[in-house]
Amino acid sequence: MTLLPDKCLGLIPESSWDALLKDLSSPLRQTQNLRRFLRVFFARTQQVIPDTLGRITLNPALKDLAGINDTVWVIGNNSIVEVWDKDLYEQQMADVMANYAEIFERSLHGE
Repeated sequence: MTLLPDKCLGLIPESSWDALLKDLSSPLRQTQNLRRFLRVFFARTQQVIPDTLGRITLNPALKDLAGINDTVWVIGNNSIVEVWDKDLYEQQMADVMANYAEIFERSLHGE
């Protein structure tokens, strides 16, 4: 579990985590900004193991950083499970929906 740049918590499966580490470790990607980001990223990452019922406990410090209060949205985003504060997620979705066509077009062109 880690704090993602969108200010939500991300649960990343081990296979995706290994691929992410390999990609981020590429010498071609080593810039000062990436190194600075990775220091924060790894400092705010912890392994979580579900209990026998498949539940996990959210780390209180990570919850605070993500602004998570009592109610959350749990969203699948490709291979990552995102855990959002309810109000923050709803605001994000409202922002996206207000510019949905533009965001879609820009995403297609890699922007």
